[in-house]
Amino acid sequence: MFGRKKKKEVQPIVHRVLGEITVNPQLHTANSYEIFLFGKEYPVFLYINSPTFIETHEFSAAQEEAISFFDRNRSQINNRIEKQLRQFFKIYDDSVYNNKMSLENISISANGEIGAFFSSEFSDEELKAIDPSVNFTDSFGVVIYPSERILYNEQECYMFDN
Repeated sequence: MFGRKKKKEVQPIVHRVLGEITVNPQLHTANSYEIFLFGKEYPVFLYINSPTFIETHEFSAAQEEAISFFDRNRSQINNRIEKQLRQFFKIYDDSVYNNKMSLENISISANGEIGAFFSSEFSDEELKAIDPSVNFTDSFGVVIYPSERILYNEQECYMFDN
């Protein structure tokens, strides 16, 4: 009658491609993936925005397609990210990227887009090639699937999943 309540044992959720899925508090892979950008290794988790997955243990068809693309094309994903960053910043020295930014995570949106999200500490001099009308912030993203585009600031990154 008195005493501790037994904790309900949580069964791991296993996805056929991603393996074990964790909900803590967001849905993500239990194991990190090694992403290589500009010669540097980043261990990152894959986050998936799926409001119904916990109940159904299923992702949408668009998300499953994105997961399959991610699984089959990891090196292509690395190249797509690098290409977009070089085109956007007009910086071709890999050491600048290695010293000034960090890959925080990779996410799959509710509608099946894949995005890579970064924090950065670029100097004004390093940002001089950016169009002055762009509201760029230290937190930004790169959408890599199915289309490609830069998410210039925190607000655009937030809107990626909402």
